[in-house]
This record gives sequence, structure tokens and C-alpha cells, in this order.
Amino acid sequence: MENMQYKYNRLAAQKGIYIISACGADSIPGDLGVVFLQQNFEGTLNSVETYLYLDEQEPKTPGPLLNFATWESAIEGIGKLPQISALRRKMFKKRIPVYEPRLPLRPQMYKSEVANAWLVPFLGADRAVINRTQRYFYEHENKRPVQVNPYEAIDSAASVQFINFYKNLILFLVKYKFGRKLLLSFPSFFTAGMFSFENPSDEKSERTSYDIVFHGVGWDENVSASDTSFRKPPNKSIIGHVSGMNPGYGLTCICVTMSAIVLLTEPENMPYEGGVYTPGVAFARTSLVKQLNENGVTFEIKSKM
Repeated sequence: MENMQYKYNRLAAQKGIYIISACGADSIPGDLGVVFLQQNFEGTLNSVETYLYLDEQEPKTPGPLLNFATWESAIEGIGKLPQISALRRKMFKKRIPVYEPRLPLRPQMYKSEVANAWLVPFLGADRAVINRTQRYFYEHENKRPVQVNPYEAIDSAASVQFINFYKNLILFLVKYKFGRKLLLSFPSFFTAGMFSFENPSDEKSERTSYDIVFHGVGWDENVSASDTSFRKPPNKSIIGHVSGMNPGYGLTCICVTMSAIVLLTEPENMPYEGGVYTPGVAFARTSLVKQLNENGVTFEIKSKM
């Protein structure tokens, strides 16, 4: 995605063309969810943790949960992290200031009261996409960027230990060509059956729920982007929720289709010029959240404190 932005952003702007990446389960719910939280937060949002829940409703059926192509894409993406990091340094030469208070990463064994679950870092594209969105708002609209850490919500400590073992093994193997070949040859072994060469059954896909809980904290007053060390501790919080079914197919298809419809029908609400954009930037001022709510992907605010 960063490579597309690096190669084509200027040309797309000159031609008045919109190129919008990550319009599926990665990362419409995560990226647009943070923007939705910002828009509903009365004050200044400092940081957000997101908790992803993937679950199959009873009665559970055998077989993989997600398609092999998703696994293949993840392995190729993680394997190219050094090149992606170098590309980001080339693209974003001006560093965003470090804002206080900083959002810490949770330890490897951590149970969240808000999520009511154990947490492991989410290795998908959400964080990178959200960071690009927040950078855009900082650079073009002088908004204080929101710090975000995405996690997966896990039901037990034993499962966390199991996942951390395999995650560390995968992160080691993915650095090497033979390791990537091994990971792609035995997806079921390295993911405890979540991925395989066999496609998920329609029944299993339709029973799989997708939920992200957003926990944001900040202040009940406006804090400028130039104030990097605001001394007052955060005194306000918000919890949001995005949910849908069948993330690999149903939810993704809804997100992509509604994104295309909104792009075609609301040009006046899109960014003022063409370019390569994230969903959060492209659709922040459109009715996409409303359209998704009407078609099975629900965005809602659960509480404000």
C-alpha cells in the first residue's frame, strides 16, 4: 500500500483520480472506526486501543476459518517489513513529534478489564493504515494525531502462550526465503488450523463474527497539535464498537461495495484533490459509516465517560 502511494500519489493528484487502499476487513473497520471515535469524542482524543474478536457461533464446524490467500498475503507482507520500513523513511521524511502521554505496548501476558480478555498484538495492516490516516490529518489539517495500538482478544492465558510461541516462530521464519516457503507449505500446522489450502465452508464463514472494540482516552478540552506535552492527565474516555459477520467474504464485500458507491455518489465529500488515500482520509466526511450501518456492518458508541 505504501508503495502504491509512493509511486502514484502525485500522478493521481494531477489526474484527479482517487486510489483508496485497504477497503475490506483490513482496514475499513479499524481505520474508519478510529475516525468515527474521533468524530464522537467531545474534546481531544489522545490514544486508542483496539480489541479484535473473531469467533464462530455454535454449533462450530470443522475446517479453516480464513482463506489461504489471506495467509499468503500476510506472510509476504511481514517478510517485506525491512523494505517497507525503508520506503516509509523515504516517503515520510518529516517525523511526527512524540506526543505525551505516550500509549505503551501491553506486556506479553496481559488481561484487559475493558476487553475482558487477554491481549496479543494484532499483526494485520490496521496499525500502519491508521498511522497514515493520522499523519495526513496532522500534516493537512493540523490535528493532533491519535496514538493507536491494535490487539487481538484471546479467551485464556494458555491460548496466549500458545499464540506467542507460534507468533515468535513465524516472525523468525518469515525473515528467510526457506522460512517463508515452509510457512506457505504448511499453513494449517503454523496456525493451528485457522488457515489451510482448503477454503472455509460457506456455513463456517456465515457463522464467523467479527468485532472490534475501541477504547479511547483523552481530554474534555481542545489541545492543539503544537502542544506535544500536555501536562493534564487524560480525564475522559470513550468506547466504540464495530461488528459484522463473515469477515473474509461478507463483511469485506459490503465494505468494498459501499466504498465504491460512496466514492461515485459523493464526490463533493471526498478530499479536495485526487491521490492515494487510506479509508479514514478518503471517507471521513462522507456517509460511508451510515451506509455500512444500513447494510450489516455496525458502527456504534457504547459509552462516554
